[in-house]
Amino acid sequence: MDRRVFVFSALALSGCGLSGGPVTVVCDPDLTSNLARALAARDAKAYRLEGLSPKGLLERAEAGGGLILVTAEPKLTDRLQRLGFARLQNRWKLQVRGAPAHMIVTDGAGEAAAVHLAKWLAGEEAAPLLSAP
Repeated sequence: MDRRVFVFSALALSGCGLSGGPVTVVCDPDLTSNLARALAARDAKAYRLEGLSPKGLLERAEAGGGLILVTAEPKLTDRLQRLGFARLQNRWKLQVRGAPAHMIVTDGAGEAAAVHLAKWLAGEEAAPLLSAP
């Protein structure tokens, strides 16, 4: 095998891996306690949770990195999807404390791990943890 072909294929495959770091979950400050409870049921060390203002949420999501954004404001997730920061299939609706919340995974290095966690958060196993008062 030609050495150049080997180097290029190795570089291409190295870009396909997961980020290896913790998955970042950013959310509205009032959703933090319920999300922390749900994430603690998984492995709390594998996730980093941050409560930010709407402007902070938008800035972090637009910076990229494959993070999960959870907000009660649907306009934020609409904007991220419309501007190409996230895919339609990486968007879910949740019930947090009985109120609707919107979750979206942004494109980036940790996207695969973030999608895996987001699917769990949107599933039946996490629903009782998110809806508790």
